[in-house]
Amino acid sequence: MFGKDAAQAIDLEAKPAMMSLVNVEYVAYAINYISTLCADKLLAVISWSQDDLSTQWALKYWPSTRAVVKDFIAISTVFHGTVVRLLVCPSLDLVLCTPSLWQQGWNTEYIRTLRGDGGDAAYVPTTTVYSTFDEIGQPMSGPNASAILGDVRRVGVTNVISSLSAGAHAGAGFEGSVGTESLLLIAVAGLVLYKPQALGAPPNMDYASLE
Repeated sequence: MFGKDAAQAIDLEAKPAMMSLVNVEYVAYAINYISTLCADKLLAVISWSQDDLSTQWALKYWPSTRAVVKDFIAISTVFHGTVVRLLVCPSLDLVLCTPSLWQQGWNTEYIRTLRGDGGDAAYVPTTTVYSTFDEIGQPMSGPNASAILGDVRRVGVTNVISSLSAGAHAGAGFEGSVGTESLLLIAVAGLVLYKPQALGAPPNMDYASLE
């Protein structure tokens, strides 16, 4: 399981629809536990969508996780919440308006608590990868993009917007249609994440081009 592979997917047994404050306990435990399985080596944590919030929450409220994470890569994240929740909750029933979706709203107590006291900035070297066409996380453009993290602690933050991949770049053929799920499939995500890790360097947007 923890041999020479570049990465290992972990099933945390957490449910996507559960309250985020429950899921985050799985994340915090997994980070510390996997670190011990890897002989206390530093980990690169890659998460997607609402799990980015859980990871940032774990890094904020479980300081032990910061000591074992060398890089945090967040894909299609909503660190500032999403206004899309207003279109789904509370007008639709609980099948669609799940606890986790409710908590991801733009101005919910969960988001305000996460962002407060410096939680809107990175605790470890962090790369965010996001798309202006995300169908769940909005807004995703300009300085108020929900995926953007600050760097007041000067740990190193790179906010990568997928619209950089155009023409001959890694996202060729996906322009105008890269949403929260398809962002996982295009080459820009793999290039931003894998190559820097293989070289032992922090992720950066220079690898978003195939040229």
